[in-house]
Amino acid sequence: MLKSISERNMLWEVTDHVTRVEESYRYMLRYAMDNVADPHRDIIYNNIKEDLRVIYDRLARQVNSRNGSSLYYTTVRTASLPAVAVAVDRYRALQQSNDAFSIAAGTAQGASRTEIEAAENTLFESAWTGFPYSADDEKSLTSLIGDASVPAHVKLMTLSAIMLGGFEFFDRRRVNVLAGAYAAEDADEQIRMTALTALLLTLYVNRDRELPSEVSARIDALRDIPAWLSDIKTVYLELIRTLDTDRITSKLRDEIVPQMIKMKPEIEKRIKTDFEQGVDPAELEENPEWQDFLDSSGIADKMKELSKIQEEGGDILMGTFSQLKSYPFFYSIANWFRPFQVDNSAVAQLGDDTNVLSELIAQSFFMCDSDKYSFVLALASMPEAQRNMMISQIKAQNINAAELQNASLNLSTDKRRNIVNKYVQNLYRFFRLFRRREDFANPFASEINLTEVKPLQKDFLEDTTLQLVGEFYFKHHYYKEALKVFRLREAHIFPDATLYQKMGYCCQQLGDITGAINYYEQSELLTGNNAWTARRLASAYKQIGEYAKALDYYERLDAMQPDKFSTAMSMGQCLLALGQYEKASKAFYKAQYLDENSEKPLRLLAWSLFMQRDLDGARKIYDKILDTAVRPLDYLNRGHVDLVASNYHSAISFYLKFVKASPDGWNDFIKEMASDRDALTRLGVDAGMLPLVIDAVKYAEN
Repeated sequence: MLKSISERNMLWEVTDHVTRVEESYRYMLRYAMDNVADPHRDIIYNNIKEDLRVIYDRLARQVNSRNGSSLYYTTVRTASLPAVAVAVDRYRALQQSNDAFSIAAGTAQGASRTEIEAAENTLFESAWTGFPYSADDEKSLTSLIGDASVPAHVKLMTLSAIMLGGFEFFDRRRVNVLAGAYAAEDADEQIRMTALTALLLTLYVNRDRELPSEVSARIDALRDIPAWLSDIKTVYLELIRTLDTDRITSKLRDEIVPQMIKMKPEIEKRIKTDFEQGVDPAELEENPEWQDFLDSSGIADKMKELSKIQEEGGDILMGTFSQLKSYPFFYSIANWFRPFQVDNSAVAQLGDDTNVLSELIAQSFFMCDSDKYSFVLALASMPEAQRNMMISQIKAQNINAAELQNASLNLSTDKRRNIVNKYVQNLYRFFRLFRRREDFANPFASEINLTEVKPLQKDFLEDTTLQLVGEFYFKHHYYKEALKVFRLREAHIFPDATLYQKMGYCCQQLGDITGAINYYEQSELLTGNNAWTARRLASAYKQIGEYAKALDYYERLDAMQPDKFSTAMSMGQCLLALGQYEKASKAFYKAQYLDENSEKPLRLLAWSLFMQRDLDGARKIYDKILDTAVRPLDYLNRGHVDLVASNYHSAISFYLKFVKASPDGWNDFIKEMASDRDALTRLGVDAGMLPLVIDAVKYAEN
């Protein structure tokens, strides 16, 4: 089939490849049928299968390149790109012929900055769209990335291009280049960690593909690197951290910013008052009245939480800079992966102030490269007066690049983690904000689970890694993802009680109450009486209506932690559901004693007294409720007390108040009366009287 497709499309090079693979397969078959021992047969067979997959990919690429509408195929079809090795050679020739001193001096000698950036973009596009890589391509790229004379930003862009192309079509030579870049001990940390991130993402996107044995062998070799396990954990955590980005953005947009806008008039008023009183603005942060104002507004706690999120590596700037990605600079795919450079043509738009500002921006610890360009472009697009004012303010801070860098290092001593964190933020912005983002397989569309990559399972199924990942998910309330990781841990270690507790809690939060009970009970077997486990088991049994079992656990909990208001309330609710009204009322009396200011026990206590026909006690409590925080059902239940006492006129008056107070009025009344019918008849109300009472309420309403 592959041969006929290639012949029909006149792809003779592919046809020759198919013929060679078929010939190899025929030889292997002949030797196998002749019972010839061949210790390498499995390797040969796997290589043949990989060759066929590559041939299929080449055919698909060739056919789709003719009229495919995605950016990948449009670039292949229209850009007239050179082969990867040729693109590398052309870039090197331009680089070597360029006089660095001329460029620095701004003279006309050598290539212009724009010409150099165009050559970098061409190299990026060739490395991205080239497929399959030849041996020369692999060699050229490896040499380029390992060459100390090549600017670091070119190497980093090239690594991203190699990864991006691997998302379209898997290529073992791409894996070799990325693995080699990470393994180079003399390479810059940024090169190594970027290469590792690109490698892991490439393998993850192709996780459903049967990978050639050469890839597994290459990964085995990387395991000899002392920092391998630590580095892949770092990458994994930064990748899964992106799952929290939408929550952080939403928190800023929906909670913090509206609260600050709401506080703006009061802040302006306080600043004006302090200014008129001669207070130095620099002393405002030490003013206890200001601190009290911030604390009472709740904004202080939110800002502390935001600061903690940022310290942990959370992406707090996505929401802000997502609005600044529409500049023409971001029309070029290569620019989304371009490290920030002070001599970039986009930065030069700031004119004479370029050096001061670009140095400050370049050293920013908090912004990824994509956001740094957004910041510069936003400044450049401002009206001149406004831009000059902002530039003057920045200069007035008297912050130099070295001071800012030192401050950054104080915030995080883990340089490798910060490299990965900012690179992942760059990637996240591309896959979420690029105008042609729908043309790309987005690895961030759902949670990234590197344990699904077979060559890496040996590393990621190691318990400390699973524990780290699982705890991240659990801490940030991603219970579905946490449960999957916890189950992997359960399968690979001897589980402890804490693991089962967390698995049970995940199930309970996901609505799988039966599963939660199962895990809680396993935890209980390991620890015996444990207050937290008893409380969760009681809660779970209560959720599914197993009130007797729930009561048993609440009683155990009460023995371990006596005189707890919440326990007394829960015991009373279970007893009420079981029809043990006398015991229920005792539990609610106890709850009322434990917290005299709480209104929660009153309604339940009144109902339990009512179900015992203690009408005076129930009436007294309902009247107390009606004098405080009344709800529509309070009128209904107060009417029930009078109905059981045969005080029909009084009952009708309370029922009428319920109809007027209830959202759906008469319909709610009919529904509630039907629901309470059995309880009322059990307490002695004549079933034949109920329709008459309902009609009487109807007439009274009119």
